[in-house]
Order: sequence, then C-alpha cells, then structure tokens
Amino acid sequence: MIRPVAAFLTFERQEGKDRALKYFADEKNVRKVEAIDDNGDIRPNDDETALIQDLDRDMLGVDIICYSACEPSDIVWENRHVTVRERNIRKVGALIVIIIFMILMFFLLVGMKSIETTNMYRYPATINCDAIADVFSGTNADLWLEYATLDKDYTIAKQGTGTYQCYCEQMGLAALAADKNSICSTYFNQYLGGEALGELVTVVITVVNILIRTLCIFLITRIGYWTVTAEISAVAVSVYVTTFFNTGILLLLADADLSQIAWLSWVPFVQNGPFPDLTEEWYIVIAPSLILTMVLNALSPPIEIATYWITGIITKTLD
Repeated sequence: MIRPVAAFLTFERQEGKDRALKYFADEKNVRKVEAIDDNGDIRPNDDETALIQDLDRDMLGVDIICYSACEPSDIVWENRHVTVRERNIRKVGALIVIIIFMILMFFLLVGMKSIETTNMYRYPATINCDAIADVFSGTNADLWLEYATLDKDYTIAKQGTGTYQCYCEQMGLAALAADKNSICSTYFNQYLGGEALGELVTVVITVVNILIRTLCIFLITRIGYWTVTAEISAVAVSVYVTTFFNTGILLLLADADLSQIAWLSWVPFVQNGPFPDLTEEWYIVIAPSLILTMVLNALSPPIEIATYWITGIITKTLD
C-alpha cells in the first residue's frame, strides 16, 4: 500500500463508533483519550493511554480522521473515486451549460413575443369597436369598407385608427371564406397568427421547463456526488431555481421596457419592450399567457405520472 485510502469501518458496538468519532474526528489532532475503570467510570489518563495517544495518531504518515458514514444504500459507490476538486469543476461546467441553455431559451422567447407584440400594436385590444360600428351603421355601412381599405396600410404599419380592425372583426371569418382575396385576409393571418403564437409561447415555456429538468438531472448525475441524498438535493434545488427563472422571470423580461433602469442597461433585448409597468395592456396580453403557463406546469407532473403508468401497463400487456 503506497498511501492511505478511505475505508468504511463497521463496529460491533456503539461505544466503538463513539470513541472513533471522538478521538479521530478533530482535524487539528487534538484528541482527549479517557480511561475507563472496572465500574465504567471515567478516570484520569494513565501512562498507557498517553502512549497510545502518541503512537496511534496517524497511518503511514497521514492523520486518521473519522466521519460518521451514511447508510450503505445511500452511498453512490461508483462515484467514490471522484475528488472534491473534480466535483467542484463539474459543478461549474454544469452551471455554465445550464446558463447557456437559459440564454438561448430567452432569445427564443423574446423572438416569439416580439411577433406577438407587433400584432398587439397593430390590433390593440383596447379599441372600442362598438363605437366605430355605430358611426358606420345604417346608410354609412358602405363607407365602412372604403375607410377600412384606406386604413389597412396604416394598420399594418401600426398607425391605424381601428377602422380596418373593427371592420374585419365585424365581418368575421365568413367573409374570408366567401372571398379569399378579401381585404380582411391580412387581418386574419396576422391577428390569428399572433394569437396562436401567443398560446404557443405558453406551451413552449412548459416544454422548456421539462427540458431544463431533464438537462439538470442529466448533468447533476454526472457531477459525481458521493451520496444519493446529496444528488437528489442538488437536482431539486437546480430544477426549482431554473424553472422559476424560466417561468417567472424570463416571461416578464421578454416584454419589459427597462430602458429607465440604469443598472440593467447592459442587458440586451430588454430595453425596447412595450411594457414599462404592469399596465392594462399587460394584463390583457401577458397575464393570460402567464396564468396558462402556471396551469400547464401544475398539470404536467400528474400527466407525466399517468403517462408512465399507462406505458408500463401497455408494456406488461405486450409481454
């Protein structure tokens, strides 16, 4: 044997374990050895005990240090060769990979939300279409199409008066089905496309949360923790932090206007958002996506459990 290695010792009695932890647990080599008389009482150190203390303080020139070991079933035996330094390096690598993944997902979310926001400016939900419909009711109904045609290009350029938007909303999809070349074809393509993209954002966030969880589990299992408890704890903390950041922070930053906050001026893509605060339009556009995302995240665990259970039953049936 060239050098001492770690070893797991099993004592027949609790007293042996307690003595080992007491005598050899101090890394500063300050050991207090006590002698026990025939009645089990502690008596002052004698010469023999002092001699043992002087001679039995190391093995092959290395101090013996004892720690209380966990249950054998909790030990990841294949990771016992991983040193603390190697584990810390792997932790840093896993953290870098997760941060890069989160940044990429942020760019994807910002791109999708920018398209949705552009359609929000073209067709704002705050337009009072009932008032516009009253203006063009009766004999002025024919003028509505003319004014809507004039307002179409301005609406696409996000400078519309609402006439084109309300006209197409009034006509409905039936007009588009009757005439594919209707002036409302652009409205339905952009408006419905933006609505679909807005709903897709919630699905993407839920899918990204699942991917983040899978990535965290994959990386942490390769860090090399010595115990199952430490590994599970690291997985729980990392999954909680990343999913919270992806759901509760990124979704707000994607549409935020932080140009007035000096210490965030270095963050890209968060200076020209449409919402400097939680305005009425924020509750109309962003809040439904956030609520739907929370609902999907709440339902995804039981759905996964049911999926695994059904898959297991099908597999057993096929066998």
